[in-house]
Order: sequence, then C-alpha cells, then structure tokens
Amino acid sequence: MPGLKPTAASNAARMERRIVPWGAGNVATFPSEGGLRGCALGKDKAGRAPRHCEPIYIIVGIDPGIKTGYAVLDLKGALLASGCVKEASDEKMVEIISHVGVPVLVASDTHPPSHFVQKIAARLNVRVFSPRESLKKTEKREMGSEIADVHIRDAYAAAVKAYRKYQNCLRQIDAMSPPDAEELKRMVIMGHRIAERLGTRHCGILI
Repeated sequence: MPGLKPTAASNAARMERRIVPWGAGNVATFPSEGGLRGCALGKDKAGRAPRHCEPIYIIVGIDPGIKTGYAVLDLKGALLASGCVKEASDEKMVEIISHVGVPVLVASDTHPPSHFVQKIAARLNVRVFSPRESLKKTEKREMGSEIADVHIRDAYAAAVKAYRKYQNCLRQIDAMSPPDAEELKRMVIMGHRIAERLGTRHCGILI
C-alpha cells in the first residue's frame, strides 16, 4: 500500500485472518504484553514489567458505531492489531488499546471527528487526527483492500491517513538511527520540538 512500509499490506491481511472471538459478538487481537517491547520473560509476581521493557508507541484508528472498528499501527506504519467490538463503551476501547501499546494519536476517518473518538482521545490524553475532508469509500477501500470487515477497514484507513501526515519525518528519524528513535517519533507526533535532541534541523515544520 502506498505510503506504508512494504510489509504493511501483508500484516493487514495476516491480522485480519488472526482475528478471533472475544466475548459475545466481539472480536479482538492482542499481540503484545501490555504494550511493552522486549518482555519475553513476562512480568514479576507483583505484575510489574521488567525495567528493560520499552513502550510500543501506537497510532489508533477508530470507526465508531453499533460495532466499533479499531486498527492499531506502530510508528513504522505496520498493523499491530485490529478488531470490531459490538456496543463498545469508551472505557472498553481504552482497555483494548492499552493492551496493544501506548497511544500517541487517535485517528478518525471523518471530519469533524465523532464525539466518541474525541472522548477516547481525551481519556488517553492524546490528540485527535481528523482529515480535512471525510475519507471517501473508494479511498478507504483502496487503503484497506485486503481487509474484509468494513468497520476495521475504515478504522485502518483513518490510522493510515494519520500516519502518512508524519511519515516523512518518522522515516528521517529512523534513517538517523538515534538510540531513542521511538521516543523522538512520539515527541514529533505529540507536537514537541526535537531539534535540540537531534542536533540537526530535519523534519522542518515539525521540530
């Protein structure tokens, strides 16, 4: 898919096939241990994650409705998780999202974003991405051509659109290979300046 890393399409298809039943009428996938990276040993008896674990920062697309679709991308544009939850509350969606990673942006496929999307973003203490114009059905079908469920596809398109806004800068950070690349990318998306930390002036308007 244009604008995504080469494996994103295959990841989308693979995650679509991996969606499994979760409660009555719901489906969900949880690929990580509480949104942490490098936690093969799991948590200790007190439920604490090892100190060496790194947070997995994510962009979350939400398509609200009777069935709420969601799609989660990492900051390289790869699909990490997706699902569809019947009659989901904002509390339930926050719980699901928090199992996948640490959100830095919540995305909507409509302009303006729905109150439900704004409510989830507020609970997660992150900004909302909304396109200048609501995404057309043809555009969403093109972005998520390998995703069968329309709610998940719309959520995926919202997340991809949000990712593409920052794509060039995120890739520049990766190309520089700083030790704290993921943290720098989180700062960029959340609107913080990073020029001083990089000692350069990449990503122009964002730093």
